Parts: sequence; C-alpha cells; structure tokens
Amino acid sequence: RGFTNNFKKEFQIVNISKLDRIEEKKVDAKLMYEKGLVRSPFKPIKILGSGDLKKSVDIVATEFSKSAKEKIEKSGGTAQVL
Repeated sequence: RGFTNNFKKEFQIVNISKLDRIEEKKVDAKLMYEKGLVRSPFKPIKILGSGDLKKSVDIVATEFSKSAKEKIEKSGGTAQVL
C-alpha cells in the first residue's frame, strides 16, 4: 500500500566536527569507514556543516551541504564531489 520512491538516495551523514579529529590531510570514504564514521565505504556520504574545522583538509564525498563547503574552503581545504 502507498507509494515507495525507488529513486530516493539514502545518505550516510558525517558532520565536520567529526572530520576535525582525523589527522590525515586527505579524507575519503575508505578512511571514514576505517575510522568508524560511516558504516559502508560504498554507500553515498553527505558532509554536513555542524561544528568547526580548524585545519586544512581535502575531503572527497558524494555531497556537501552549503555550510560545510564554505567551512572547508574557509579553513584552506577542498571539497571534492565524487
């Protein structure tokens, strides 16, 4: 019964405050999985802007919120979309 959207994307959510704890300069899905931030390195990941980023980090993810992208670029890093 009802309607199920077959095209809905389910994202794994990661906040910037969690990425600030990682020591590496380049962060991707595999590294986030190894650090326990996401459950699977193969599912889409969305970075949200909750928290502060104090260091320059290059982040590769499926999607970024507007505030997350601004904070990453303000700290000197890059936000690369897969």
